[in-house]
Amino acid sequence: MRPAAWAMMLVLMLVGGTQAQDARQPSDWKKMYQDVEGQLHAAQDRKAEMAREAAELTARNAQLQKQLQAAQDQVQVLKRQVDSLTYQTLFMGDVYADWETFTVLRPAVLEQWRSFWGDSLPDIFDGFPLVFDPRWPFSAQQ
Repeated sequence: MRPAAWAMMLVLMLVGGTQAQDARQPSDWKKMYQDVEGQLHAAQDRKAEMAREAAELTARNAQLQKQLQAAQDQVQVLKRQVDSLTYQTLFMGDVYADWETFTVLRPAVLEQWRSFWGDSLPDIFDGFPLVFDPRWPFSAQQ
């Protein structure tokens, strides 16, 4: 036989074997259909779960945004308080420095101050020295 005939015969045998393999039973098709259907349901369930997770994350994001805004507002309030207290501290430092300069130049005033208050400042009320007597009208009668 010629080589072309052998090649033709070989091709026909391979094609015939391939066709025999493609013939599937109805139970095979049913099983493949059920597998694909199960995969589809799993994919749809996962899609619904991911949508639910996305909604939860969106709600959590909104909540965190509100908390962040509240924290930023609080930071702004605290910065204003710090600025105010810094100004007050510098002002009081200047007043104290001026007082020291004033008493150095006028020792008689310092003597009168010490005779009135003693060697220390008056009682402390909530962390601030009192420069007036809160019991004034009644303390003067003693």
